[in-house]
Amino acid sequence: MKSTKAAIKSSPTEPKPGKAAAQAAREGMAERPATRTLLKAGGVVAVISVVVFINCLANGWVFDDYLHVLDPPDLRSLSNVFTLLGHYRPLRDISYAFDFWLWGESTVGFHFTNVALHSVNALLVFVLCYRLLKDVPAAVLAALIFALHPIQTDSVAYVSGRRDILFSLFYLLAFHFYLAYRKRRSGKMLCLTMGCWVLSLMSKEMAASFPVFVFLWNYTGEWDQATGSWARRFFESARTVLKRERLLYLGMTVVVLAYSYYDIVLERATGRAGTGGLKYWGGSVYSNVLTELRVQAWFLKQLVYPTPIGQYLGAFPISTTIFDWKVILAAVVVLATLGAGLYSLGKWRMLSFAILSYFAILLPVSQIIPHHELLADHYLYLPIFSFALAISFGTRALARMSDRRRVAAYAAAGCALLIFAILTVRQNAVWKDDRTFWAANYAKVPDSPRAVFSYAGQYVSLNPRRAMEMYRRCVTLDPTYGPAYIFLARMVNNKDDARDVEGLIQSGLDIPDDQVQPGRSVTGAQFRSQLDTAQAILKGATGDQAAAESLLLDAASLDPSSPQPYQMLADIYAKDKDKLMALFQRELSAIPDSIPARDGIIILLIKDQKFDDAIPYLDAILRINSNDVFANYQMGQIFRVKKDCARARPYLKRAAAEARRPSDVTDVKNAMKEFVKDCGNQ
Repeated sequence: MKSTKAAIKSSPTEPKPGKAAAQAAREGMAERPATRTLLKAGGVVAVISVVVFINCLANGWVFDDYLHVLDPPDLRSLSNVFTLLGHYRPLRDISYAFDFWLWGESTVGFHFTNVALHSVNALLVFVLCYRLLKDVPAAVLAALIFALHPIQTDSVAYVSGRRDILFSLFYLLAFHFYLAYRKRRSGKMLCLTMGCWVLSLMSKEMAASFPVFVFLWNYTGEWDQATGSWARRFFESARTVLKRERLLYLGMTVVVLAYSYYDIVLERATGRAGTGGLKYWGGSVYSNVLTELRVQAWFLKQLVYPTPIGQYLGAFPISTTIFDWKVILAAVVVLATLGAGLYSLGKWRMLSFAILSYFAILLPVSQIIPHHELLADHYLYLPIFSFALAISFGTRALARMSDRRRVAAYAAAGCALLIFAILTVRQNAVWKDDRTFWAANYAKVPDSPRAVFSYAGQYVSLNPRRAMEMYRRCVTLDPTYGPAYIFLARMVNNKDDARDVEGLIQSGLDIPDDQVQPGRSVTGAQFRSQLDTAQAILKGATGDQAAAESLLLDAASLDPSSPQPYQMLADIYAKDKDKLMALFQRELSAIPDSIPARDGIIILLIKDQKFDDAIPYLDAILRINSNDVFANYQMGQIFRVKKDCARARPYLKRAAAEARRPSDVTDVKNAMKEFVKDCGNQ
């Protein structure tokens, strides 16, 4: 087809109408095999993308899945879509609500959604790379690199990784539509571009890099049009690109600034930035920059030699001097890679765009504004697109030199893909459950306080002594890791252990507030609240309930948002209804979504037969999730006691339909028996 078009362009005269029609028909016939080839290639990409991740369907809930997916009650009903729009990362949460609607709590369904969306992303990468490279094998290679890279397991094999998959989906769609807009200058395409970008932002904050990504696409294309010295072309190309679409860039800049204010100031999503200023890694801009250089070098290493690690908290040392050989090596690697991108300007547009866009996508998590998570493999989910584009461009260039090099280039690429696939299948199994995940994480980063703490939790019932040793090690690695003190206090079963833990707690209390690590978004007051909670546990174990109560009240005052002091106080106040009600009301005021406090208030009101006071609380639950077993059961019981059988029946029927836990099933069965006894089989 290309040769036909070239002949037409070189022809000095226009073809006759009859010949033109025949020629058009022949061209149409020629396009059909190309379309079939694209469809077959896309099918191969989709199938392989699914097959390699198929074993992660057996995975369960892991790590933050409980916090982000299982715990929020408003995810349980699609009727809460408008409420979910007010969430941080609303599109991610809406996708979870759809999953609950489709699959219930089946982890197979949630994982299937991740795999399906990842497969769609791989197809988008294929289509996009074909658009850019005009070469089917190169586009397939790029898509498979993106689909099979072992680093992608952090996003695909983990339900909470949905944020990366969704933001990338709409990011890639936005770029597709932008390319169409540039070609046709269509207002519709521009609206679709902006709409998809906004949806990407609603999935994850890394989408804020999209304006820079678009700018770099135009910039690398404009370079050939500029004239003069390299420096003149460098600035002239930027000026021309910005001037050509100044209103678009201005609009996107306004959106990014508004979103940044929402994300950083209102949501306080970074944990290291807010109205109190910026908390740089290492305490200064200097150490922050040096550390980030090493992080960027590590990411580049992960692209070519992947060693997936679930989380790195405390496992990546902060750099404080430029004379550290690791910093020097990192600077050489990062600057050389950036230099290659700049050197490619005007020579190989796709290579320069691939390299520069890789760094652009990472800008929001490059610690320019410090983020509570220094680095994570899932940051690389979308940047792997740029890496894949660079590799496929280089492979295509080699393939075009000769048939021998073509065979060698694609054979080498095939071997690399096979290795990636094997590593990915193995890594999927790491995300099977908390035990497999933390065992693997601890093996790779044994100095990570979070990995030590979380892996210790797997030994609490199996080997308590081993668990205590690991909790002590966690405190040694990070003396400000508050939860480790609490678990140590809970596991004390003799006087020697009690004295040892008391000594550790006292050492923790001696740490100045400014030395409390902000990496986990923990303030000095929150850390001291955790230590007071640990002390209260020790006091309670010795029977000193008065001291335990006083310490817990102090802990709740220091950190009103921590549920642990309230839960422990509830045990102390179990026989004092007035104190218990006051405690639950205080907790609900400090933590509006506290389920234990809300349920505790409801149960106390029902016990006192204050049904009319309890009903508004239950209605609030049912507005969030109409299938909530507890609320339906209690509403049914209230109306049964009130002899309002017509209103009691639908609540009890819904509770019976939704009950899964054995205790719930038993309670609802007994309630239905009482209902039949009081109201008959109406």
